Amino acid sequence: MTDIQHIRRDHKYGAQQRWLITFTDLIALLLAFFVMLFAMSAVEPEPWENMTNSLVGSLNPDFAWDSLAELSDLDADSTPAESATDLDYLQAVIADKIRDVPLLSQALLTRRTDRLIISLQAESLFGSGRADLSEDARAALNALGDTLRHITNRVDVNGHTDPNPTRGGRYASNWELSLHRALAVADALASAGFTRGITAIGLAESRFDERADGFDQETRFRRARRVDVVIREDGGEKNGR
Repeated sequence: MTDIQHIRRDHKYGAQQRWLITFTDLIALLLAFFVMLFAMSAVEPEPWENMTNSLVGSLNPDFAWDSLAELSDLDADSTPAESATDLDYLQAVIADKIRDVPLLSQALLTRRTDRLIISLQAESLFGSGRADLSEDARAALNALGDTLRHITNRVDVNGHTDPNPTRGGRYASNWELSLHRALAVADALASAGFTRGITAIGLAESRFDERADGFDQETRFRRARRVDVVIREDGGEKNGR
């Protein structure tokens, strides 16, 4: 091949690829244009930070795992609480429910500002000086628990006694008796399906004077011997017993 033929071939290929120079210049100008636009614009910090964090997390696995670890360390109080059932509505539902259960029909429903109290007479649930539930009492509490298991409210169970001290029974004091009765009712409600935590408290005769007005002594003592199921207006923690 002659030198003239080599020159013609190189000139032909150079003419075919000359458009790449123009294209490269155009891309460089466009890039410069967008850089200038970005420099003159006001960037909102939060979206920009979210985008950069996302890119860093995608490109750096260690960063992503550190972020997950921080999320797992969040305190339980930072999680949104579940909405609790309205107490006025719940009072109507429970009143209708216990009306058909003979052992619960004598229960007293009391609506306070921030709670609903279901007062169960001790004589209906336990023998004298005892804290083990009768079979009828378990069946009645199972019916009550079947209703409560659908709510998300916090529930406490408080045991009460009259001022007379215990004599010769299994429990050395009214405090022990009231606490074991509260625990027995709480366990029965949990067995019926209420899977959230229940706080059981023995109050003995410490609240006796709260119901002292308008009744003779026999009635006051009988009303004092009770177990209160207290339903709060706020939500409780889901925690199986």
